[in-house]
Amino acid sequence: MENNVNMKINPLPALTWNRLKMNEGAVEVIKAQTGADIVMSKLPTGVSLTKLPRTESNGQDAQRESRIEQDCGCEDGLPGNVRAKSNPQQIETGMDTSPINGHQMEPGADIGFAAWQQVESGMGADFDRYMADSSLALLETAADSHIEKPIIITLEYQENMAAADRIYLHVVPKSSLSVIFVLKSAQKVQASLQIKTIAEPEAQVELYVIQLTGGDSTVLTDVSSLCEEKASVSLTKLELGGGIQYAGVCTTLKGNKSQFYAEAGYRVRGEQHLDMNYLVRHVGRKTTSEMNASGVLEEGAFKLFRGTIDFPRGCAGAKGNEKEDILLLGERQVNQTIPLILCKEEDVEGNHGATIGRLPEQVLFYLGTRGISADAAEDLIASAKLEAVCARIPDEKVKQTVRAFLCAMSRERLCG
Repeated sequence: MENNVNMKINPLPALTWNRLKMNEGAVEVIKAQTGADIVMSKLPTGVSLTKLPRTESNGQDAQRESRIEQDCGCEDGLPGNVRAKSNPQQIETGMDTSPINGHQMEPGADIGFAAWQQVESGMGADFDRYMADSSLALLETAADSHIEKPIIITLEYQENMAAADRIYLHVVPKSSLSVIFVLKSAQKVQASLQIKTIAEPEAQVELYVIQLTGGDSTVLTDVSSLCEEKASVSLTKLELGGGIQYAGVCTTLKGNKSQFYAEAGYRVRGEQHLDMNYLVRHVGRKTTSEMNASGVLEEGAFKLFRGTIDFPRGCAGAKGNEKEDILLLGERQVNQTIPLILCKEEDVEGNHGATIGRLPEQVLFYLGTRGISADAAEDLIASAKLEAVCARIPDEKVKQTVRAFLCAMSRERLCG
């Protein structure tokens, strides 16, 4: 169909698993014509928001725009505009987005279009091209600003919607930023979200991406970062909803002594499909990374996790670790895990591994003697694994939303 797009997605940086066809995924999606309805918590002092309208490749505004609404009680504004301007000096709209030298104008005049191109997509070049016409918002910190309270961005999708949004974060030197993204939807949507972060020297960034979409949805989330000297990015990611899910994460540790930490949790049910690609490139010297994934596969589920640590020449003193822990419930799951280390530098330290298994019979027996059925015992342990990731979320209301979603998943499994 004319409005359908075929993409290669979540590619490994080096072709390794040709026979098993695990090097990359393939997906067919509908060309997005709109963005999500976005509700954003009130911006703290020291953070600015620039909203650029969704544009087609010819530079003309599309008929439908994503809507960003700041949650501070105001009712002014129209779809496509930033709403509830708590500080007019912080928010700009209606910027000129006409193409310049063949490129669509991007945010962040101080860093320029070329800088955002250096932030490599975790889902690959095809996804970058697919997202190029989607709505775009930039959050940017002021110099030496330290934002302790997280900004909460909720993306809501209506049934049968095909939506795509880009949100870019520019964290300037010696500043900090914490952002929570929550994706919600009805039963059947196609949702694409791309988050790019540039963390300048000594900046600190905490990202939380929580996917709670309906069971028949197709969801694509791409989180990528570039870290300058002594900058750090921490990512907590939960994949709980959706029917077909693709998740890409890529961080380039460009500056010396920069750091990346990722904690991922997932629960894949029934006929759900989860394809993940996590990549960290250690470019600078004495850089460090750690990637942990912990999840649950129920009967009939499919999950593929690619975790790559790349040590190119020149990254002396770099250290990287990755680990995945998988709990199987029921039968007939398909689990594929690729822990991969690429190395062209001698003076580095890299570790990777994965564990997979079912609950031991002695554990089930012990819980059974206390009146807990085997199914309930399995669900108890599964919920505990995800609660450990949920506990990292720094907002109590968002935590309760995630816990309610997990409880609903448990009831569905136990009660049908």
